[in-house]
Amino acid sequence: MDRLACIRLPAFSLQQLLRGHPGWAGDPVVVVDRQQAAGAILQLNQSAGQLGLKAGMRYAAALALVPGLRAGAIDPSQDTEARRELIELLQEFSPDVEPAGEPGVFWLRCAGFERLYDSPLQWSRAVQSGLDLLGYRATVVAGFSRYGTYAIAHSWSGAFAFVNVEAEQNATGRVPLSALALGKAATRILDKLGVRTVAELLAIPAGELRRRLGRDAQRWHQRLADMLYLPLQPVPLMAPTVQRCDFSPPIDNEQQILANCEEMLTSHLERCTRRSLAVRRVVLHLTFEDNEEQTVTIQPAGPTVSLPQLLLLLRLRVATVSCETAITTLQLETEDVPREAEQLLLFAEHSPRDQDQAAEALAEIRAQFGEACVQHAIPQDSHQPELQVCWQEFAQLQAPKPQDGVPCLVRRVETTPQPMVQPRGRILGQWRLATAWWHEPLQRTYTYIELPNGMVHWGFSNGRLWLRHGQIA
Repeated sequence: MDRLACIRLPAFSLQQLLRGHPGWAGDPVVVVDRQQAAGAILQLNQSAGQLGLKAGMRYAAALALVPGLRAGAIDPSQDTEARRELIELLQEFSPDVEPAGEPGVFWLRCAGFERLYDSPLQWSRAVQSGLDLLGYRATVVAGFSRYGTYAIAHSWSGAFAFVNVEAEQNATGRVPLSALALGKAATRILDKLGVRTVAELLAIPAGELRRRLGRDAQRWHQRLADMLYLPLQPVPLMAPTVQRCDFSPPIDNEQQILANCEEMLTSHLERCTRRSLAVRRVVLHLTFEDNEEQTVTIQPAGPTVSLPQLLLLLRLRVATVSCETAITTLQLETEDVPREAEQLLLFAEHSPRDQDQAAEALAEIRAQFGEACVQHAIPQDSHQPELQVCWQEFAQLQAPKPQDGVPCLVRRVETTPQPMVQPRGRILGQWRLATAWWHEPLQRTYTYIELPNGMVHWGFSNGRLWLRHGQIA
């Protein structure tokens, strides 16, 4: 019997949110369907639960109970990107990966790794370690049946492997029904009847379950009894497509490079259209007469089959290549992904600005100036103002999520304090900052300075001159 593994990432949306905000670790955090007062809590961490918050509670009510609550919503596009990233990682351990309908759950065929891993348990631990490096907490169960491994993954925590079918069935039988999505009403009725585990559920005839509890309960009975055999439905393994062109004599200008790229991309995009694929990334390898190599990478705003868009990005990127000698070999490598139907951003605010056009503009900037030139600010926990933000690259532009409430003034903070003339205006308050006493003592006394023209500066004096660290708008 073929081995099958179930991977479960509990509270998947919450893990995505915390992965994007590492500074929130230890704080009460909730995932909401939309970051507005009427938004509902979907998932919450242990800290939020200990403070009395529950799933289904309104965001406004939760914020009233916990003023320091951290909250965020997960866009459908963000969730799709996270799933794609996970599938790519899991395909490094098994070519056959099937995402379940439940977020954060995957099935893998775990066979053929005997020369790489000493045992199925070692393979399970390797998968768990790979997910941990990616920033996810996961349970990995290697067994034999689809819903046996599923039930155990929803009840246990860690990495496990069963040596035979009997061991898996015994473990499945001990799984409490509360760990499965049987429905609250069915679980409550079964609990009153003393049916609290999978083994006790399987002791009831399936027909009797359907008559008393409905078709869903009968379907779960059939799944757990392994009566509904469904072969693994893996997503296609997307190996990069490589096309190569050798030049004799060598070429030495940008137009010839682009003409060859256009010819290769045209034929490749035709195949993508027939197979319902789209190009996610293009990597161009150039080899010169002196055996030196240069690599050019472009990534459109989203997977595309648009030849003009890809050629525009290539043209911008190739223009930055320094050709001291002629080119002897050109290799074009494309990474493709399945084309998906466009998803509506249910909880995003409508905006007159076109998100797709903005993403395409950023892709053109990356193509011309490099991947590292487009970054966004990530808040950090620090007392020192210039260390409260770090800059990180990002793959996908997210829709804005303005919070409801009374508009407030914005303090624009300089990256480093800037010298300013002796202020002439009203000085408002003094706030002393003392930090980093354990290695480099830092002491400042910040004040707000209201200038005669109405502007408000925020800064401090180091004893010799005044430094402006921000201004209020």
